[in-house]
Amino acid sequence: MLDLPGKGYDYQKKGSAWFVDVRPEGRAGKRVTRKFTTKAEAVRFESFVISQAAANKAWNPSQQDKRRLSELIELWNEGHAKTLSSGAVRYALLVRWCKDLNDPVAASVRPEHLIRWRSERLAVLKATTVNIELQAVKSLFNWLQKAQLVEFPNPAAHIQAIKVAEVERPFLSQAEVAHFYSQLSSAPGRTSQLSRRHVWKQGHAGVRWKRSSGSMSVRIV
Repeated sequence: MLDLPGKGYDYQKKGSAWFVDVRPEGRAGKRVTRKFTTKAEAVRFESFVISQAAANKAWNPSQQDKRRLSELIELWNEGHAKTLSSGAVRYALLVRWCKDLNDPVAASVRPEHLIRWRSERLAVLKATTVNIELQAVKSLFNWLQKAQLVEFPNPAAHIQAIKVAEVERPFLSQAEVAHFYSQLSSAPGRTSQLSRRHVWKQGHAGVRWKRSSGSMSVRIV
């Protein structure tokens, strides 16, 4: 029999068979046993079980992370939200989102869960509002990762915001433009001069001019 003290595993021959008795996570960990006809098979299996256990510890820590989403939201609230001017609003948003998902194990949240949730929110909210909510969720996981509080991937990382068509502002009619400048002209003395000068100076940046059918109109942008 070969026994490697302190590593929690061994293999030995009983009769014509070789038996593997492995505890890859140590003496207090899970026990794995298997019977083989040759010593070489037993050695290979033992090495495989130990390497798999080591790989899971090194590369898949999220499998061991059983914290609920609500726990991570509270960490974010204590460590980051209170430094934001909109922290209270975003915290309330995340709490509601957590309830919508029934407070799952955070590491189990997948992109498809968020897409389904977003679809449900679109039934009652405008796309711009849903985009804001999704960005809050994305920022939550980004902060947790940067703070090294989680090691699983951000489930919202690759979900794109919904494209929202820009609503074009209407042009002012010529009469409305005339009224606009008449109001400036009626302002007292220097205020009137400064206001008109400011409007003309900002004309290219703040308004768009349009000529059609021999008339002129302006749109504030």
